[in-house]
Amino acid sequence: METQTTQTRDFVLLDPIAMMLRTRWVWTETKVQLIHRVKTNLDKLVDALVEMSATHSKLRGRGTLTPAGLSEATAMAATQTFAPAWRAVDSDGWRKLPLEVGGLQFAMVPKVDKADTAGAVLRTDLRRLWLAMQTGDRLAMLGNPTRDLAAALLEVPGAMLGLTERDAAILQQSLGENQFPDELAAIRDLEAVRTFAGTIMTMAQKTIMGITALDRAGFEALVWGGPLPAIGPALRLNAAGTGPATTIEPGVVTGKLPMLKK
Repeated sequence: METQTTQTRDFVLLDPIAMMLRTRWVWTETKVQLIHRVKTNLDKLVDALVEMSATHSKLRGRGTLTPAGLSEATAMAATQTFAPAWRAVDSDGWRKLPLEVGGLQFAMVPKVDKADTAGAVLRTDLRRLWLAMQTGDRLAMLGNPTRDLAAALLEVPGAMLGLTERDAAILQQSLGENQFPDELAAIRDLEAVRTFAGTIMTMAQKTIMGITALDRAGFEALVWGGPLPAIGPALRLNAAGTGPATTIEPGVVTGKLPMLKK
C-alpha cells in the first residue's frame, strides 16, 4: 500500500486505518469540492475532540467537582467547542456525501430521447439482438457495453430481457468504467470518505458520551442545541473539598441552548 506524509492541501482518503490513528492522514488530490470541506471539517472535529479530552482532564484535576458535576461541566464546555464541529461534519459532510453520489450515479444513467424515433428503433433492435444471444455472448456484452446498448437494456424492466439485478449492476459498473471513468472514480472516493467520516463520528460520539455520562438522546441534545438532560445530583465542592458550595437539584437543567435545526 502506498504511503505518504501529511500535506497541507485537501485530499481524498486512501487509507482509513492510517487516518484513524491520526498520525498520518493519507489522502490524494481531488477535484470534488465537497471532499475538501469534509476533510477540513473532520480535522476540526478531531481537534475539538482532543480539546474536550484535555478540558475534561483539567476540570477533573482541580478536584472541586463531584463526578456528576464534572460530567455536567464537560458537557457544557462541549456545547461551545465540540458541538459546532460535529454539526459541520454532519450537515456539510455526512448528509451531503450520499446526495453527491446520487447525482453522479444519475449522470451515468444513459438518457433516451423519447421523441427520437430513429433512436427508439435502434434500441428496439438492440433488445431483439440481446434476446437472441447465447448466455456467454450476453455476459461478454455486459462487460463491455456501448451507451446505446446500456440505454436499450435499462429502458425496460429487466424481467422482459432476462436481465437480473446482478446483471444490471454489472452493466452499470461496466458502463461507468468504460464511459464515465471520472464520475466512477469520484463515486468511489465519496463512498470511501463517507465510510471514514462515519468511523470518526462514531469514535467521537463514544468519547464525548463517555466523558459527559450522556446517553444517545443527551448527546443529540448536546450537539443540536436541545436542553441538556440532568445527569444527576451534582454537588459542587468548595475549594477546600470539605463540603458543597452549591447544590444542583436532581432533574434541574443547569444550562439550555438555543434550538438548532438539523
